Amino acid sequence: MQNKSVMGINEWGMLILLSVLWGVPYFFSKVALGELMPFTIILGRIGMAAIVLNLFTLARRQAMPNSARAWGSYLVFGILHNLLPFSLILWGQMRIASGLASILNAATPLWTALLAHLLTRDEKLTASRLGGVLIGLGGIATMIGWGAVSGLGRNVLSELAVVCAGISYGLAGIYGKRFKGTPPLVSATAAMTCSAIFILPIALILEKPWDLPPISPITWISVLVMALLSTSVGHLVYFRLLRSAGAS
Repeated sequence: MQNKSVMGINEWGMLILLSVLWGVPYFFSKVALGELMPFTIILGRIGMAAIVLNLFTLARRQAMPNSARAWGSYLVFGILHNLLPFSLILWGQMRIASGLASILNAATPLWTALLAHLLTRDEKLTASRLGGVLIGLGGIATMIGWGAVSGLGRNVLSELAVVCAGISYGLAGIYGKRFKGTPPLVSATAAMTCSAIFILPIALILEKPWDLPPISPITWISVLVMALLSTSVGHLVYFRLLRSAGAS
């Protein structure tokens, strides 16, 4: 079976927009880590995004899933696409520069293409697809500056954490194909709601955010930007793109 998903001008536009929305958090998460712990940042980012998306869903009068099986699927997706990668990237960024983290995580399309080749029937790896991914990865390293790679190997566990985040994103993209017939707003809202409920007790028990000193405005702004733009808008674009163009 051949992959019938195509990349038209709308899909390319959404992909460019998504690359911007998902490139922003590397800087702002590094800023937020100056005052907040990783799970607290994730809770703020996902929690605010879940509230915004639920309000938008109510305003649009979109029907949410009504079965435990559907919600279970969104929970699995939320773990793969939000909780695991966000946690791994933030933990990695505590020890490595944001530039190196972004380059390592830019391999996500490569992992997605490889995993899709192994786990799906309709998104097989081709020479042109592999070449495109590798060229893109090189382009990102060039834009950020190859000097960012000079620190590679100094904090192996942190670097592996960011690489594993990319693999988790790839698995999430493949798993998320099951939501292809669901409106993007509903999928984004359900996934974010499940993620927020899951991360809430973890952040409260492990990090006790109420004991933190007053947070500076720049940290609040950093979390808000990640929540409203990168997470809320980003997930809407992502699910729409996933539905029309596929995981790879």
